[in-house]
Amino acid sequence: MHIMHKTLLLIITCFQGLALFAQPTSSIKGKVADENGKAVVAASISLLRAKDSSLVKAAVTNANGEYEFERIASGKYLTRITGINYDAWYSTQFDLTDAITYN
Repeated sequence: MHIMHKTLLLIITCFQGLALFAQPTSSIKGKVADENGKAVVAASISLLRAKDSSLVKAAVTNANGEYEFERIASGKYLTRITGINYDAWYSTQFDLTDAITYN
């Protein structure tokens, strides 16, 4: 009986863990370019929670000026982009919906 309780507890714990990983999430992809359309390399992109501007995730653009945030929960966000010799830029607030990739 004691072994059965431990086995049942282990099975329930495994299913709870799977449920956490199965939560739908979204991703955000983007490209940073200057006013001439040239890719901005090594720009810092911050994903911020809209209600308090707290940092959710950060990324750096690659050689093509591209970045990506993966596994983002639904909610209201904005982005901040900074780069050497560029002024900081903030996006407008946007709503992220589950299981969608935003470009």
